[in-house]
Amino acid sequence: MNLISYEDRYRDDMIFMVLQAKDALGRVPHLNEDLLNVTANYLERGDGFWLALDETDRVIGCVGWSRIADTSEAFLHRLYVK
Repeated sequence: MNLISYEDRYRDDMIFMVLQAKDALGRVPHLNEDLLNVTANYLERGDGFWLALDETDRVIGCVGWSRIADTSEAFLHRLYVK
């Protein structure tokens, strides 16, 4: 497994993985809108988003984080692992 900072080239694979994860949990698979543009919703705001890739370069996990102002803490968002 490889953990990397988000790259747009993995966007569609990440979206597919998230929808599969929700379906596997018996949830109606819908997409949170922040995942449609990770760059604008996380990276350009000074926050972060990581992807976990398997040995075939497919997305098997993701997590975003946003800073909590005036602290050394962060909120985690969209934590999914296939």
